[in-house]
Amino acid sequence: MERKTIVCCLPGWNFTTSWVSNWTGLFSALRDKFNVNVIFGYSNNIYVTRNNLVKNVLEAEQGGGKLDYILWMDDDNLLSFGQFEVLLNLLERNEQIAGAMGWYWLQPQGRQIDPSPSVGDLTENAFLPFNPKKMFAEPPVELVDAGGFGCFLAKWDEFKKLGDKPFSPIILEKENEVGFAGDDIAFFMRAKKAGLHFLVDKRIKVPHLKVRDADFSPVQFLDLPKEIVPALAIDGWMDHNELRWLYSKAKDMDSIVEIGSWKGRSSYALLSGCKGQVYCIDTWKGASDVFVDSGKTLFDIAKESYIYEEFYKNVGHFDNLVELMEDSITASKMFRTNADMIFIDAEHTLEAVLADLEAWQPKATKLLCGHDIDREGVRKALEIKGIDYKKGPGSIWFYEVAKEQQRLAAD
Repeated sequence: MERKTIVCCLPGWNFTTSWVSNWTGLFSALRDKFNVNVIFGYSNNIYVTRNNLVKNVLEAEQGGGKLDYILWMDDDNLLSFGQFEVLLNLLERNEQIAGAMGWYWLQPQGRQIDPSPSVGDLTENAFLPFNPKKMFAEPPVELVDAGGFGCFLAKWDEFKKLGDKPFSPIILEKENEVGFAGDDIAFFMRAKKAGLHFLVDKRIKVPHLKVRDADFSPVQFLDLPKEIVPALAIDGWMDHNELRWLYSKAKDMDSIVEIGSWKGRSSYALLSGCKGQVYCIDTWKGASDVFVDSGKTLFDIAKESYIYEEFYKNVGHFDNLVELMEDSITASKMFRTNADMIFIDAEHTLEAVLADLEAWQPKATKLLCGHDIDREGVRKALEIKGIDYKKGPGSIWFYEVAKEQQRLAAD
């Protein structure tokens, strides 16, 4: 298959050590999958800077052939390769969408403002940021009129419909505070007029590095049971809606098996809710199919630190915890009984998920479920096994075994 080409636009003058470290990892991971063209740019006028970057991309296309995607990342935002893959997946699965983005808190340098997300709606004369609570509510992906360019991925053929000066300021008929639309908002005003559509994945929240970093605790915007609030402090990928779902389901279970626990973020929710034992099964050696901010895989991370120790520090105080340091298939042979709920969140390749389903599906008496339904390997494995799953919050999938057995008995 022919490799696609992505051009990365990186405006900025002074790049911090954390940004350079993040970009090095992201760039390395991108090069494994794409032909990568990198364009840096800076001037003392942000409109000129952004428009010049677009002009350079147009010239690169004329001199070097077809471009497929354009990625923007500002010098005060950090985007991981895993987050990039989520944005790419959104574009590949939605033909009508021109671009996809994450979000970050806005906070002008030196000024304290109320919590304000970088994405929102557009009126004729104003940008209206989403209410912060909306950023932590279902659905995880929404159409959005406008956002920031700190983590923005677009289809190049759609992006270039706006010409070579898409960021130039727009004078507003009804004056706002300054009388014109700024660079990013001007772009999205033109895009809206041109009929382009964009998505935000609310799970992709990136840092906003300022003299005082723009950040707010999400806890104040979440309607979470107090029992699982501590899970938010544990490193992992399960968002708050997914944690709430795991906790609520666990409350109806007398026994649970979790395949893939890592540092215990999801384990915390399961252990908090379940009346009986929760078996956390993991090798704690990581996986090669999941990347983190540095561009390293979980396998690389696990070689540098003892992950099990972090897991036990996070959830070792639960009396109903039973941990088993084994691979999934070996553990299934040791586990000679059934469990009310089986939660699968280990490796996400087709082969690995098929093996997990083969080993554990027969042992689930009430609920078979898992994570990362947005991963192709997970979806295909469920289809091959003929599991008529439903979609839960975020990227949760589930199959209600008991209800299906009741239906079959009735038939």
